[in-house]
Amino acid sequence: MIKISIIEDNVFARTAWETALSAVEDFVVLESFGSCEDALESESIKKSDIILLDIGLPGISGIKGAELLSGMNGNALIIMITVQDDDKSIFGSLQAGAIGYLHKSVSPEE
Repeated sequence: MIKISIIEDNVFARTAWETALSAVEDFVVLESFGSCEDALESESIKKSDIILLDIGLPGISGIKGAELLSGMNGNALIIMITVQDDDKSIFGSLQAGAIGYLHKSVSPEE
């Protein structure tokens, strides 16, 4: 079972990710959060295999969040989710510990 945590400030996008991922047999969404601040206070992050993390969050940004979350759970794979395609944000995320990114327009099949 692959344990997933989601950090996304848009409730509609967060719900869509939860629904799509929960439909996959080997996936379980442990918890979802509206901010890095909430995620950093949760024990679920320490149990996650994958963390889906929005780059453009209010408060602690996704890029800074990737760095902090990597420190909490060095085994989790962090995948950024974003509407941005600029190289600076993507590169900054990779430097902070993310392994890649998904564009928010990606379909559930992809």
